[in-house]
Amino acid sequence: MNKLIALLLAVLMIIGCVYSDDVEITTEDEVVAQATPTSDVSFSYIFPDNQDKNFAAGSVVEVLVGFTNNADNALNITHIYASLNHPQDFSVFIQNYTRGDFGVAVEKGHHATLAYRFVPSEYLEPREFGLLISLEYQDGAQNFTQTFFNSTINITEKETSFDMDSFFLILLGLGFVGGIGYIIYGKMPKQKKVRVVSKVNKNAVRVETEDETAEWLSGTSAASPKVKSVVKKNK
Repeated sequence: MNKLIALLLAVLMIIGCVYSDDVEITTEDEVVAQATPTSDVSFSYIFPDNQDKNFAAGSVVEVLVGFTNNADNALNITHIYASLNHPQDFSVFIQNYTRGDFGVAVEKGHHATLAYRFVPSEYLEPREFGLLISLEYQDGAQNFTQTFFNSTINITEKETSFDMDSFFLILLGLGFVGGIGYIIYGKMPKQKKVRVVSKVNKNAVRVETEDETAEWLSGTSAASPKVKSVVKKNK
């Protein structure tokens, strides 16, 4: 009987050792360190113009960041910054964007919404990239950094200000304006043309010289005879 009990105890000890290898022991300090960032603050975000996470190269991208202070004291939001990274390895940086300075104090239990903007380079190839957006805040003298966006996005071709749809709309508008102008012009009263007749002064006499008269009467019976000079002698 004693041997049977001893055998059962040995089996139980072996089973306990096997299962203890699969159990991860977590210290109290590690639990507190993991819970502190999520309990003190909470984040939300939205890309109002790019909710599908497709960003055009060379265009402004805006992200609205919601920050809720769950701590027992006021927190000061200092900076927001972003970077474009390799989609398979986020430690490889492709572009670093300008750090935005805020200096916004959020009292305990209050919420703040901030807008951060950046511009992906217009020379980026249209493909998938990694995007990191982080926020820095202060609790007194201690600084904290929280990366609230850590995901892949798509860079698309640069948007052009002119396309065929706009071209046809412009043509349609010009045609409409031209048609209205033609209709209005057709309904306007016609102005009668005034014929200006200059009066000829009947009393005006053109005086021709002797040479002009002789020229057009030359060869006719009305040609002027030569005038002979006569010298009259005084008796």
